[in-house]
Amino acid sequence: MKQIKKMFLSILMLLCLMTNIRVSAKTIKEIWTSLPDSMIVYLNRDIRAECINLLDMGMKAEVANKLGGKTRIDTLTSNFISVALTESSNMQIKLLPTQNDTVICVVHTYSAPLPESSVALYTQKWEKISDITFNMDSLTIKPDTMEQSEYENIKRYMDPFLISARLLPESEDIIVSPSVANIAFEDREKINAILLQRKFKWDGNSFN
Repeated sequence: MKQIKKMFLSILMLLCLMTNIRVSAKTIKEIWTSLPDSMIVYLNRDIRAECINLLDMGMKAEVANKLGGKTRIDTLTSNFISVALTESSNMQIKLLPTQNDTVICVVHTYSAPLPESSVALYTQKWEKISDITFNMDSLTIKPDTMEQSEYENIKRYMDPFLISARLLPESEDIIVSPSVANIAFEDREKINAILLQRKFKWDGNSFN
């Protein structure tokens, strides 16, 4: 009985290991194709697969989307894809390592007209893990010539506060740039003086 139990546990562990290997072996092309239609309603699985097929044939990876516009793959590496979804939106997807698995990072950017990005992590089955946000304090800096009180006062008036994010194909870093909508002309110079573009590094769990 004990031998049967040990054999059963061994088989179960082997199956789990094989499952993990299959998940981690998913290519960026498969990740892009398997993206849920609900995430980009005007770009279904067939259209996404057509983009990849064109690329594999050495052709321009540009297709018509359901909005009547064009969707184009800009960059594709072994673990990264950047897609111009429309004239005003872009999606980047990157596979990032964790201690036990590989997760999907998605950056979806809209320009209307200032760029604003959402950043989220998913499992390779497209189950959402978490949203990633960047707070104002990490993206501003007080110039030496500015009083602390003035610096704090400027931050209070920075509403809405927008961020745009860009994943890097060659590393596991993300570049985050802040901007502020509806700035009065007389305030623009002071506000721009405290905004700080930053590079955050992936630490296996999040960007820091």
